[in-house]
Amino acid sequence: MLPVGLKKALAKLQCAMVRPQGGGVPKTILSTAQHLRAQNRNLCSGINVLCCTACRRELIQSLRSNLILDKFKKIGLKIISNAMKEKSAVLAGIWAKQIEYIMAQRIRRGQQILTLYSRTWEARTAEFVIKSMSRRSKNAFLATCLAAVFDWEKENIPEEVLLRHKNEFELVSKLKSTTITCQKCGLRLLIDARAPGVSYCRCANNTTSARAVLEDWQSTLASDEEWVPFIEREDVIIWRQEHKEHKGHYVYKVYGNYSDVAARDFLKVQLDNEYRKQWDQTAIQLEVVDSDPTSGSEVLYWEAEWPRFFTNRDYVFKRRALVDEKSGDIVIRAESTSHPNCPVLKQCHRVDEYWSYWVIKPVNSDMDTPGLEFSLTYFDNPGLSMPSAFTSWVAMSALPEYLTKLRRAAIVLMEERFEQEKVRRLEEEKEEKKRLEEKQAESQEKENTQSKFSLPFSLSLPDVEEPVEPLYHHQFYYL
Repeated sequence: MLPVGLKKALAKLQCAMVRPQGGGVPKTILSTAQHLRAQNRNLCSGINVLCCTACRRELIQSLRSNLILDKFKKIGLKIISNAMKEKSAVLAGIWAKQIEYIMAQRIRRGQQILTLYSRTWEARTAEFVIKSMSRRSKNAFLATCLAAVFDWEKENIPEEVLLRHKNEFELVSKLKSTTITCQKCGLRLLIDARAPGVSYCRCANNTTSARAVLEDWQSTLASDEEWVPFIEREDVIIWRQEHKEHKGHYVYKVYGNYSDVAARDFLKVQLDNEYRKQWDQTAIQLEVVDSDPTSGSEVLYWEAEWPRFFTNRDYVFKRRALVDEKSGDIVIRAESTSHPNCPVLKQCHRVDEYWSYWVIKPVNSDMDTPGLEFSLTYFDNPGLSMPSAFTSWVAMSALPEYLTKLRRAAIVLMEERFEQEKVRRLEEEKEEKKRLEEKQAESQEKENTQSKFSLPFSLSLPDVEEPVEPLYHHQFYYL
């Protein structure tokens, strides 16, 4: 057994090592081993005094092997670190070349795709792709390439279709005269409820029951006339007709006459998507997906909130507006469509059949003054079969509520516009008054300058009297 002091000394000198396996020994290690032998002789001479022969032999062998292995470990780690440094530089160069090659390949492929799109579609499509790439970050290139697939030449709403709707008020006038006007007295017939400010028929043969009136109208309508009066509210009349293909679903036609709304503000309420989210709480999401700068058409995504126990409905539709500044007539048409950037979502039911058109006509052809009449015709297939009574109840409550909100929102816009115009006029009057004051000040200063250099006395000459002929000339004449 070794003494306690030697065990502590040995523990300080020893360290965990692994003996090298195979191969020759480098010259540097051999020289190091020779140097260690001299140190070990001195160490062994000190150990001989403290230990017996057996302990002394064991301790010397252990110290020699540990010291040599410790030196081997230091030299080996130094060689490995130098090799790793050299190899890491080589690996870094290889990685840089690989990344450069991949980036060049991606850039070349992008240039080829842009060239293909610029040749296939018009130059404005390629410009739209580049702008979209700058706006979006992740998957921008793929999304914009898919957006370019939407063919506006095919999907655009033709202007001729919009112009055909301008005679809409002729149809509305015919419906009013044939379906809700008494042929005897010329007054209005009752539909479902009395509206304020309307004089209704009081003829003895006519009934005031809404059900009887509808039955009477349906029996007297011509074969080609399918519009039936549905409901009436303040300044609004609604007709409906059953869809020819989707039985149980109806197409609705609304006629309204608002004396407190201007046509320009009514149009802005229809087209301002951000403002729509403020006054219409059912519009959860409404944004422009794509647009055509040539015609001003847009593709929109709209998610509408439905009552509880029903899945929300979402729409993808194209919309185009036509405004005649001279006559003030406005036509807005929307049709359902599909777009690559609007995939079908699981949490919503996609409405694939939807269309509508508005026709707005201002009073006296002035879009900025209050007073307009409008006609709205629309149809959408919600995608489920419901009882007729439930469908009628939803239409009688939801549609008038929507029109009331629309009217209030347009009035708010009109009042804000009038207030801005008032402030602008006051500013213009102030500026005009300021200009007049400056002009008067300049003229007064000019007069003061002229009076400053004038003479203190007047240079006006006295009036010269005409000479009087002497009397002797006359006397000589008479002599």
